[in-house]
Amino acid sequence: MRDPKKKCTSPYIKRSLVADGFIINILDIKTDEKTTFCCQHDNAGFIISFFIPTFCNAVSLLPNKANVSGEYSVQHIEPGTFHQQIPAGTRHLFQLAISAEQLISTDYYFKVSPLLFLNSKELHPNGMPVSYKIGAKLNNCLQDIIDSQLRGKNLEYYLVIKTYELLFNYYEQQLNRYSHQGNLKLAGDEKLFYDIIFFIENNLKMPLRLNTITEKFLISEYRAKQVFSKINKSFSEYVTEARMSKALKMLKTSQSKVSVIAREVGYKCASKFSHAFFKYYGELPQRIRRPQKETLEKNQMMY
Repeated sequence: MRDPKKKCTSPYIKRSLVADGFIINILDIKTDEKTTFCCQHDNAGFIISFFIPTFCNAVSLLPNKANVSGEYSVQHIEPGTFHQQIPAGTRHLFQLAISAEQLISTDYYFKVSPLLFLNSKELHPNGMPVSYKIGAKLNNCLQDIIDSQLRGKNLEYYLVIKTYELLFNYYEQQLNRYSHQGNLKLAGDEKLFYDIIFFIENNLKMPLRLNTITEKFLISEYRAKQVFSKINKSFSEYVTEARMSKALKMLKTSQSKVSVIAREVGYKCASKFSHAFFKYYGELPQRIRRPQKETLEKNQMMY
């Protein structure tokens, strides 16, 4: 196990560990105000951030089984510096980063990647990720990890086991959520649906049409449309949503030029991208970038 503290820059870190492709950060927040945690990542993947509020039991980091509280969010990350916005009133942050390579291994046991993809694309109008309530099973697993007194290799082995348990509890909770909402019908086309979603998410630079999917997966146009009916969207609606979601995230988390972001999400012309972005969000990309630039400058002054 290598020491990941060299990768993290924040005065709030309580524990930071790397084990089997997972990066775990446990932060003790020293302020009741909104703040930012910065961490460097070498690989693309996902971050699940569990926010524990100030009114938790003072003895334990998390509330007990009868008093489950707190929320978590999912974000997709690219190699580089990740800026985690921590809401006001947070007492503890438990952050789990999973590399794309590690997800391949995890998906062998249960399909967590599609749910991470879907959750990371759910954004508020201000571009911030949607939060979900921490359920009882997730709560108990988090408490086991945080309260562990193990050290060295024993801690590493324990963390790997508990992290898989944590991911499975997340998988189970989100699966129930989608089933209750009726947004995702997990039937015979489940694998095809996931494969198509992965293909789209990883090829936003290229021209994407319905016949791109039919030719790639050797299916009829009718069946392709059926797959997208599972999430109550058309193919074009999903592609537009994926492009706009990635563009919004890049505008808020990177310093890339608008023209570069446009190419990354499949627009050769920056003006056409700006028009599509305005039509989708009601704001020009430059208007989104300006307050973000001011926030980054403020954070640099703080640290």
